[in-house]
Amino acid sequence: MTVGAGLVLASVLFGLVSVVPPLRSWVAQQAELGELREDVAARQVRVQQLQAEVDRWDDPAYVSAQARARLHYVLPGERAYVVVDPPTGAVPEDSAPPPAEEDESWLQELWRAVRGDSGTLEDGVLEGAP
Repeated sequence: MTVGAGLVLASVLFGLVSVVPPLRSWVAQQAELGELREDVAARQVRVQQLQAEVDRWDDPAYVSAQARARLHYVLPGERAYVVVDPPTGAVPEDSAPPPAEEDESWLQELWRAVRGDSGTLEDGVLEGAP
């Protein structure tokens, strides 16, 4: 390789080394700029939605509807009814508690096991007990 070709190759390499970092930075900045433009557009849409909502509050019919829905306001002469649901986990009135006989039967069996006899508990008196 000649000195002239080596000099040209060195100058090309130097040019690439000096151009690549700024070019990489420029590409990254362009990508970030695109993302920021999309963010600005999305925020402008949101501002328009919020402005439309603010404008709705200038309408007396909308204000009246919101007062009725949110605050349960009624006009004079109207009646308001509020239905209250039972708290979560509450037992409905139509569900009956388990029968007491089942509770007594396991208790009787336990008593028999403790006493070691085969008697039954009737009217508070243990039959078959010594």
